[in-house]
Order: sequence, then structure tokens, then C-alpha cells
Amino acid sequence: MGEKRSLSVNLNLMFAILNAGSTIGLALMIPQTQFGLPFVISLCLVMLGYFQAFFRGMPDSVIGTGAKRWGYSLLMTVLLMVLIFAGGIVMQITAMLGAYVWP
Repeated sequence: MGEKRSLSVNLNLMFAILNAGSTIGLALMIPQTQFGLPFVISLCLVMLGYFQAFFRGMPDSVIGTGAKRWGYSLLMTVLLMVLIFAGGIVMQITAMLGAYVWP
């Protein structure tokens, strides 16, 4: 993607964007708990927060402009949501196993 950079610079960029996206995503989860919004609406709000963090946060030299920028931001948003759901499932299974093992 874009010009060559070292792995540490690319990781730094990605984690900076993930940090901003996670902050926005967590802030957007407040309406879900306070106003009882349906899950689909709150999920769309969180995805919009992550999408705009990727879209606005990555420099043009990394992902380009135009349709490539839209596509990459959408891909990263969907991938991040899949990882969040997979992490949630793993944590629920771990919690259930822990509850059964706990004396």
C-alpha cells in the first residue's frame, strides 16, 4: 500500500488510527446503553466511527485517494468488526469455562 515504509512506521500508523477509532467507537456506544437504541443502529454508529477514523486518519501516501481510499477504509472497518465479534465470542467462552471451573 503506497510507498515503502518500515514495519514499525506502518504499525505505528495503524495503531494510531485504531486508537482514534476505538475512542470514537466507545463514545458512540453510550447512546446504545443510555437511550436503548437497537443493536443494528448502534453497530452502524460504531462502524461509522471506525470508518471515518480509517478514512480520515490514513495519509494519502499510504492508501491513495478516491475509490481506493473508500475501499480500503471499508475493508478495514469490516475486518475490525469481525475481529471484535470473534474476540467477544472467545471472551464469552472463556468466561463460561471460568464460571464452571470456579469453586
